Amino acid sequence: MKDRIRIAIIEDTPDVRDNVRMIIGTAPDMVLVREFTNAEDAYAELPELTVDVLIVDVNLPGMSGIDLLRRSGDRHSGTQCMMYTVHDDDARVFEALMAGADGYLLKRSSPQHLLDALRELHEGGSPMSSSVARRLVRHIRPS
Repeated sequence: MKDRIRIAIIEDTPDVRDNVRMIIGTAPDMVLVREFTNAEDAYAELPELTVDVLIVDVNLPGMSGIDLLRRSGDRHSGTQCMMYTVHDDDARVFEALMAGADGYLLKRSSPQHLLDALRELHEGGSPMSSSVARRLVRHIRPS
């Protein structure tokens, strides 16, 4: 079996963290290596970890998930970032993508969609919830 996808989550809501941990635990090709409850701790510790994929909430106490990406820059090169949030407004979607998010998934996505999106992200894709993808299409399509 090939190496498992190493994942870290940055999420302040315990129920969401527990749910993501449980979902990842069902996937034999993934392992959750670290959980963070805020961006500041993640910013300090992530350079010391080997992580393939970050799952990042937008709204975090203190520094936001988007600010974490902006501040990190190339600090986590080789690590893919999936925004995992309830927010699907244009401003946050575009801001997150411009800050360096590689994917954008809404928390209302099914567990299977989350797992498929993590695999797609790890393989070089940019998975997004369909409503987010539609928003991008509308934004770039000429009127």
